[in-house]
Amino acid sequence: MKKILDAYGVSARELPAGDTYLLSNRTGGSLVVAGIRHVWAGAASLAGREIDLLDDKFLLSLEESS
Repeated sequence: MKKILDAYGVSARELPAGDTYLLSNRTGGSLVVAGIRHVWAGAASLAGREIDLLDDKFLLSLEESS
């Protein structure tokens, strides 16, 4: 998850409350989401663009950065 979010300029940290995450972007924006299933929508909101985990260009860029 970290590597994918990094590619979009977003980071996630699990909060002590359990299945709750603090998302933040490089410009200081932040968002708390309840549950891992909401991480992607929240990250897309902070990134200002859709996160398509199956996009060929995106997958290739992840492979190249490994």
